[in-house]
Amino acid sequence: MKRSLSPTTLPRENRATTTRLPFLHPTIISLPRSAKWLAMWDPGIKQGKGKRIEWESKAELAKYKGPLTFEIEVKVIAPFALKTSLTAARRGKSLPLKWRGGDQDQTVRIELLKAGVVEGTLGTIENKGFYEWNVAAKQRPGKDYSLRLVNGKETVNSQRFAIKCRFG
Repeated sequence: MKRSLSPTTLPRENRATTTRLPFLHPTIISLPRSAKWLAMWDPGIKQGKGKRIEWESKAELAKYKGPLTFEIEVKVIAPFALKTSLTAARRGKSLPLKWRGGDQDQTVRIELLKAGVVEGTLGTIENKGFYEWNVAAKQRPGKDYSLRLVNGKETVNSQRFAIKCRFG
């Protein structure tokens, strides 16, 4: 037997209150303490309007009597964007790179490009929104460099910048 969290189909004492947040899908559910059933989320369900959370409570709980608690975990994936604005980098110096968003479960690969062609990978790291780039002392100076950050299927490129000698 499946039970829906739709407030209109429940006995009055077990009706759920719902709150819809415009940036989250599905609806956030708040159950009264007397509710004897619970909703489980299928992570394979795509976001969208008109979704319900259902649970086969009779089959799973059988004769259980007692308090229930549950948690709904919502994963929000923000657009992937580079926050650091680069105009120049100096050989032998470190440069903090900052970004926001992207999938936190995916790594971020940071690539150095010269005239749009990959020169090398600076690192593949956890998506923490920060990387300290130590510009190699032997990096060829010049203009038309850029960085590309790759997070799963998302890619973001920096504006073009110059790499200059350490002094001068």
